[in-house]
Amino acid sequence: MYEPLDNCILYNDDCLEVMKRDLSYHYVITSPPDFDEIGENPDDSRAKWERLMYDTFSMINPINNVVTIILRDRKSGGKVVKKHSFITDTMEELGWIHKSQRIWVRSMNANLYRFNYSFILTFKRPGKQFSREGFSDLSIPDVLEHFIKPIEGYVDNYPTDLVSNFLDVYTNPGETVFDPFMGSGSTAVSCIYSDRKWVGAEIVPEVYQLAVNRLNTIYDERNTEYVGLKFE
Repeated sequence: MYEPLDNCILYNDDCLEVMKRDLSYHYVITSPPDFDEIGENPDDSRAKWERLMYDTFSMINPINNVVTIILRDRKSGGKVVKKHSFITDTMEELGWIHKSQRIWVRSMNANLYRFNYSFILTFKRPGKQFSREGFSDLSIPDVLEHFIKPIEGYVDNYPTDLVSNFLDVYTNPGETVFDPFMGSGSTAVSCIYSDRKWVGAEIVPEVYQLAVNRLNTIYDERNTEYVGLKFE
């Protein structure tokens, strides 16, 4: 466990186990793993991935009643695997309303297996709408162009300025953001620069350590006073 500041924790653990803890957070933004990241071939079966998505999003409970999910469809077996459709159907089955949908252009290069754009899907709970004074999600363009920059060879991340668009609208400064699939720490980095707290989970030890190193560097550069720094 990495805990650089009060209420900012990155767990090296399964997000389903982490969410069994007594967590408190205002907003969720995350990018779920692809099939191969959990050892699944979409040509053979998608049951493991679909179960992970259902179990994860059935457990989220943000105070501000908003969650944003970033993911891209997959090319497999000569056809398109519509991951964004599955997520949308699953969230609606779980009682969430599909509030908005945007496209993030990641690259202009061709990719044999994956599309170079992602869907950014935002959901809200029925009858409950968080509204930050002076901000509106109408200010976020329908199409966002932010090209990927690998972090020490890790390419499954998103730019911090992309995330900041959504933090500005769906959270207030000082509130806590949860990312159950933290990866290289982009959500946490965005929170640091946006004056938000963060909590996250990353199950892969090597990727977890990459995030820890990245976050330590940023805290050092910002001369942040460490309230606590613990590894378990």
